[in-house]
Amino acid sequence: GPLVLEAHFGPRGFLYEPYPGFSNAGLGGGLVGRLRVSGREQLVLGYDIDGRYFPDSPVLLSLEADGERELAPDPERRADLRHAVTLSAATARRLFCSVTYTLIYNQSQSLGETYLRHRAQLLAGTHLPLELFASVTAGLQITQYPDGLAISQRLLLEDSDESQNKLVLTLRRPITEQLTIEGRVGLFSNELSDSGLSFARATTYIGFSYRS
Repeated sequence: GPLVLEAHFGPRGFLYEPYPGFSNAGLGGGLVGRLRVSGREQLVLGYDIDGRYFPDSPVLLSLEADGERELAPDPERRADLRHAVTLSAATARRLFCSVTYTLIYNQSQSLGETYLRHRAQLLAGTHLPLELFASVTAGLQITQYPDGLAISQRLLLEDSDESQNKLVLTLRRPITEQLTIEGRVGLFSNELSDSGLSFARATTYIGFSYRS
């Protein structure tokens, strides 16, 4: 039928060797629905949830008797609950185009680790004269921190959260039936540019791919 439902469940983990306190592990699962609007259009709606358990204790904000606030560790281990809702639409006509929006809410009992993240991505591609194929990928990520920003969020984003602000242009052309040449130019930046730890980079790539 035009509607397909998929479910998944399993363990996940993230290991950061320079500082194991950023590492985490847990269980997660989700549900994805794919609706075929026509032979060339598709809508996808997905929901994921996973628990993330950290080796370090969470940081809490406590009030002293004189009204002063201070940061205090909690005797329990830090635990986060992460929700993600994704909506995407794609068309595969002469111009292939896919638009995706993801809303991520990370709930944590550690101060500064709760956030609401908006992520949008555009992918478009089309065939050009001279057997060329061009594509562009653009992404934007904006994050809100209702309790403020923790130092770990300033220093480290997981692999799946890094380099989400990007613009990548790709051009490729087949040389033979098996060999293709490809050129790529990419611009990447992080969203914490006001933290003093910002980065921006440009990459250029030229290579070949072989298909047997």
